[in-house]
This record gives sequence, C-alpha cells and structure tokens, in this order.
Amino acid sequence: MISLALHPRLLRRITPYDAAGNICWALSWGLGGTCVNVGCIPKKLMHQAGILGESFSDATAFGWKIKSEGHDWEKMVGAIGDYIGSLNFGYRTSLRDKGVTYMNAYAAFTAGAYTRPRLSST
Repeated sequence: MISLALHPRLLRRITPYDAAGNICWALSWGLGGTCVNVGCIPKKLMHQAGILGESFSDATAFGWKIKSEGHDWEKMVGAIGDYIGSLNFGYRTSLRDKGVTYMNAYAAFTAGAYTRPRLSST
C-alpha cells in the first residue's frame, strides 16, 4: 500500500503510470494488491486444488476407498474468490482498527505534495 503522504518525487519512482503519464493511484481490485487478488495467492490455491485431485489416485494406492465425482470449476473459482475477499476484509478491518481511513478512490495532484481524492469508480 502506498502512503499518500509521500513526496511526489519519491512517489513517481515507485508508482506505475498510465498511458497519459498520470500516476495510477487505484487498482480495480482489493487492498491486497496484485499478489493477493490476481497473482500469487489465486495461483497457489489453484495449484493446491490440482494437487488435491492427484491425491485421489495416490490415496487409492495406499488402501483408501475414494471415489472422485470430478471437478467443479465454478465452485473452485467461487471458493478462491471468497478466500481472497476474506483477506481483503481482514486488511480493511486491520486498517480501521489502527485508525486509518481507507478511501477506495482515485487521487489527483492539486499542489505540492497534497492530493485530492476523487470518489469515482473510473
């Protein structure tokens, strides 16, 4: 999470830009950033789901009587989405508990190091 209190010259070094050269403050997903929302965590959960499926054949080789009824892709995607949502909820709760006001908004430079939040979805 990038602090809005950073000096603009420092911020330009660590914040991605959009095509117009403006600093991109907001993402289209939750607080966890790329790794939690669309990267590392979903990938690892999908990988774990695959490992669990392969475990059926391993288990039968060791005497377990298990029947697989196949895989439900939509259920897996929903469960991963729910898990990621719970992480984002935890992050937001933690910020609130620490007295941080979270604004799901884009920001624009007005003067100096100050920003003005623009509450919109675009």
